[in-house]
Amino acid sequence: MFTLERLRHLMDVLPGFAMAVVIAVAASYIGHLTPVVGAPIVAILLGILFNLLLGRIPNAEIGVSFTAKRILQFAIILLGANLNLAVVWKTGMQSFWVMIGSLVIALIGGTIIGRLLHLPRNLTRLITVGTSICGASAISAISPLVDAEEGDIAYSISTIFTFNVIAVFLFPLIGHIFHFSSIKFGTWAGTAINDTSSVVAAGYSFSHAAGQYATVVKLTRSLAIIPISLWFAIHSIFHKKTSGSNNVKIKFPLFIVGFVMMSALDTFHVFGQTGGPIISAVGQFFISVALAAIGLNTNLRALLKTGYRPLLMGLCTWALVAISSLILQRISA
Repeated sequence: MFTLERLRHLMDVLPGFAMAVVIAVAASYIGHLTPVVGAPIVAILLGILFNLLLGRIPNAEIGVSFTAKRILQFAIILLGANLNLAVVWKTGMQSFWVMIGSLVIALIGGTIIGRLLHLPRNLTRLITVGTSICGASAISAISPLVDAEEGDIAYSISTIFTFNVIAVFLFPLIGHIFHFSSIKFGTWAGTAINDTSSVVAAGYSFSHAAGQYATVVKLTRSLAIIPISLWFAIHSIFHKKTSGSNNVKIKFPLFIVGFVMMSALDTFHVFGQTGGPIISAVGQFFISVALAAIGLNTNLRALLKTGYRPLLMGLCTWALVAISSLILQRISA
């Protein structure tokens, strides 16, 4: 039912959403002229540049935050319309050992690196889990379970985001230099880049096939949130380190369910031969919209204040995941 409260919420969201859409339209045009770079990268760059030059616009903050999170999830769901479940299953099976191996290496390696750099325990946990699984989503999932302070959360998300942005530019460049196939690059991006938006941006910047493959690998990898969160929940309850530990809630990215449902509809040819690609193309546009919002929400000056040790840990852990993913692909080939 459409109520006055929902109308007010819509009016609050509209300015920020409209800004992201305008930037995404411009990015799509520029991306069409420079296909090697692509619209997703241009969108996030324009958003960051806009924020750097003009700062945050108060009337747009609610809409920008909504777009960066909810529209991204909506876009991922739409991308499922052009992927049938047989392909999803095959992709998950093909990359399973690479995902598991790189995840274990990242969790162990990140913990060791954090201790060597004498970082606080919770900050080490957040950066390690964020780098290993899916960035801010994983950090948000375990933060209440480890009783993380706001400063640790901000540090870890800023660190993760820094290397996500770098990965969007660096991964496609490396992939083209070494002539990676779309499947190899998709597996690499899906396992070695932690944030969904950055995986999609890097994947589709390399090729459409790589983008599809990277998205499925990334969404499969996101399922690791469940056992990791359960581990921290049990650990917290056992040691009684968190308040309200008897009522722990595990956050699960529900957009994965939507993605699988759209894939199921495509598997049974509900969308026909042309419907799936059209819906997927709309999803790709909304990826650019979400990335524009993420750029608008990024404060470069704040990132520079996080200090060098969390960044150094993030760099080392990220490099460990990226290298181990390529090695594991080589071994399992």
